[in-house]
Amino acid sequence: MKQLSLAQQAEFQRYSKKTRREQFLDEMDVVMPWAELYALTAPHYSKDEVARTPVGLEIMLRVYFSRSGLRSLTRLSRTRSTSQP
Repeated sequence: MKQLSLAQQAEFQRYSKKTRREQFLDEMDVVMPWAELYALTAPHYSKDEVARTPVGLEIMLRVYFSRSGLRSLTRLSRTRSTSQP
């Protein structure tokens, strides 16, 4: 069993601040219809074990959309910073 750090102990949980990553992932859960997306893509997702074990579909969808969301945010921030005098 791993030892809990001071921040992970129950009495200090209320003092923890959400990181930007946690906030982003919480917002993604609210915005994206994960169940519908999974239902649409599951029949077309490869289930073969030809070369290597496939990554779970839910993980692939979350990684894809979170990376594309971060990419578009980065582009947006770059265009805003270059367009401002």
